[in-house]
Amino acid sequence: MALKVRINKVLRHPSPGRYLMGKVINRLGLFSYTTRVRMNAEGRPEYAYCILSAANLAKALGLRKISAIEFGVAGGNGLIMAEYHAKKVEEETGVEVEVYGFDTGEGLPNPVDY
Repeated sequence: MALKVRINKVLRHPSPGRYLMGKVINRLGLFSYTTRVRMNAEGRPEYAYCILSAANLAKALGLRKISAIEFGVAGGNGLIMAEYHAKKVEEETGVEVEVYGFDTGEGLPNPVDY
């Protein structure tokens, strides 16, 4: 069943070939982390790009440490990926990244307008 779900995910992707190539590149650890981020080969590329860009800016400004914050962590999967990217960015840039997550635990409020 898990294989069927994975195949469906690949086929629904806007660019299945690129998606699969990214998975292979990431799984084999090809290229540097920065290159994999540029190629969108890392999971949650939006997290990877933001954390890496912030760390590169911090390095250029002479800062040794930055914070990455996620509001509304829900199940925590994004927070785990942010921690993964923070570790990779630290290895690549030398800038320490602290990750913080906030959530009320109540979910989103009901809409009051369109």
